[in-house]
Amino acid sequence: MAREQSGTRGSFAPPPKPELITSLGSLRSFLATVCSSARLYNELHGHRLSRQGDLTLMTVRAYPHPGIYVIDIQSLGHEAFTARSVFGLTLQSVLENPGLRKVFWDVRDAADALWGHHGVRIQGVVDLQLLENASRRSRPPCEGPERHSRSGNGRGTGRGRGGVRGRSQTYVQDLDTAIRRDLSVSAAEGEHIARLRRVMASRLSLTAFRLRPLDDDTAAFCANGIRYLPQLHTVYMERITGEWLRKVKMETFRRLEAAFGPPYDPQSPTKALGPWADTTKPGPLFR
Repeated sequence: MAREQSGTRGSFAPPPKPELITSLGSLRSFLATVCSSARLYNELHGHRLSRQGDLTLMTVRAYPHPGIYVIDIQSLGHEAFTARSVFGLTLQSVLENPGLRKVFWDVRDAADALWGHHGVRIQGVVDLQLLENASRRSRPPCEGPERHSRSGNGRGTGRGRGGVRGRSQTYVQDLDTAIRRDLSVSAAEGEHIARLRRVMASRLSLTAFRLRPLDDDTAAFCANGIRYLPQLHTVYMERITGEWLRKVKMETFRRLEAAFGPPYDPQSPTKALGPWADTTKPGPLFR
């Protein structure tokens, strides 16, 4: 996989402004780019994202195209998934196509919301949260626990330090921690990420993802959620072995099946646990 650059230490180029898709015409134009895409990087947003909550926005990058798109599911309604492009594609057919990779950081709540609200049974998923967890080595007994995503969701606020060696697989990690830990972001870039997180945390009680027109900070937050996924994808694929990659695929399938089922609880504290918490040291995972 080709490696993308996020900038050098001390420098920071703000992410490109995402293109907001609010009409069926612009959605069809976006779907036309999917035909030449190797994979899609995705994040979904909504107040309490799940089948019990709502699904209002979908942020997508059709890699390797550089543009980031925010699809306004709230405004388009179910037609967001059924409108056909000139090639006959719909957003639903793209998401359900097992041959086109859709990359998420923790797919569970997104899969639950897509299935519960729109009957979309997403397939062909790469879950980077699982890929990161599988690429670790076990921590020596003398070291303390690492910081992790207690909620199990993708956009937590736990801070972590240190390299990959010697880290436990007990807990999954949130996206912000992964960016700080595994990518060479500058101090300015890190502060930009933190500022967006603070702004959105102050607005979530006001259901910021439902407000229209979408303000610049919310659009930037959505774009930032997938901006780093291609780089993280490359980092973890360089670390992982074939045996652990097969385990990730099996566990991703289990995550999806659990999210499609009626007992799925998006607030379950067990979501913070890694699937291989009891795994003993599996041998060399890195080159």
